[in-house]
Parts: sequence; C-alpha cells; structure tokens
Amino acid sequence: MDHPLLTVLRDHPTRAVFDAAAGLLGAADPASRSAGALLLGELGPGFGAEAVPKLSDLLAREPDPVTVGWVIAALGRIGAREALGEVLSFTDHPDTRVRLQVAIAIPRLVDPADVDPSAASALRYLGQDEDPGVRAVAERAVHSGR
Repeated sequence: MDHPLLTVLRDHPTRAVFDAAAGLLGAADPASRSAGALLLGELGPGFGAEAVPKLSDLLAREPDPVTVGWVIAALGRIGAREALGEVLSFTDHPDTRVRLQVAIAIPRLVDPADVDPSAASALRYLGQDEDPGVRAVAERAVHSGR
C-alpha cells in the first residue's frame, strides 16, 4: 500500500508514531492490529530492532489471516532477516493472501550473496502455488536470483 501519508511516515519516522503503532499490535480488533503492523513496516529499518520482536510476537499468536499478511509484509519491509524462519513457516498457509506476502517478503529477508537454502526452497514451492499471483511473485524472485 502506498499513500502520501505513509510516505511522510517513512521519510520522517518518529518515536511517537512508533509507540502508537506498537500499541495497536495489542488491540482487540484485527483491523487495528493490521494497521499497527502496516505502520511499523512503513517506519522502516530505523526502528527495526524494536519492531521485529513485537511483530514476531504478534505473528506467533495472530489468528486473523489479513493481519498475518500485514505482519509478514512489515517484516519484509524492515528487512528482518532474523525473522526468516518465522515467515517461512507460513509458506503453506491456507490463505492465498498470506502466501503472497510470504513470497513478497522472502527476497527482502535473505542475503542476496548467500541465499538461505530454505528460502530458495520456499520460493520454488510457492512457484507451484495454485494462485497465479503467488506463482508469479515467487517465480520472479527465483529468476532474479534471490
């Protein structure tokens, strides 16, 4: 998602925005949790050291597939290589949107000079997905060498 307000957040991340976004991760409703994940991802790697554990905690317990997708997207945008294993655990998730976010995130979570074999395997697996969008993203990543 790209919106002018998100661009402002990305270009001028602040502690107040981080704290507000992190606070949303504990909200009762999935839409608020999704918004928190989206905002943390948009803040980028500057707050990554603080955001990744919070996002990983939510990912481990989140039942809503839309929110799971946003958490995975945020981890990818941050470039949270330490979360690769957690993201890969959703490779065969029943929800297409989650698998799509996994395929998008994997290239952002690996060292392009030394791609983790499990990441390459997951992309090959997703390249055979039943959904054409998931397949296309995964195949593009495989062919780009990541």
